Amino acid sequence: MPEHSITYTGRLNSYLTFPKFETLEKFLSHYCIFAILNLNMKFIAEINVMPHKNLLDPQGKAVTGSMAAIGLPQVQNVRVGKHITMEIEAANEAEAKTKTDEACRKLLANQVMEFFEFTIHTA
Repeated sequence: MPEHSITYTGRLNSYLTFPKFETLEKFLSHYCIFAILNLNMKFIAEINVMPHKNLLDPQGKAVTGSMAAIGLPQVQNVRVGKHITMEIEAANEAEAKTKTDEACRKLLANQVMEFFEFTIHTA
């Protein structure tokens, strides 16, 4: 191997040889940007989808009615919704939030009848 090169051993024993640069900054700007672009983090989104408060919730009403039958008459105004968790690969938390919001708006929640809220944390 020539003296003026840097060798990187990555997955599957692949070898890449880079010519020597005067500074690490020049090396990074020329060859490592591809690695930076692919460094996604994993996030967990926890999403709650609930019926709008001003709409009738038939499932919640049925559960509320059944509470007295099982000896819990103190439980009132039950609302039934969905709790969804999903894993997201994103460059940062802001991008993970954007992707989660898009998934909720386009697929996970019917915004005519439901609202959603979510939290994001690292996996």
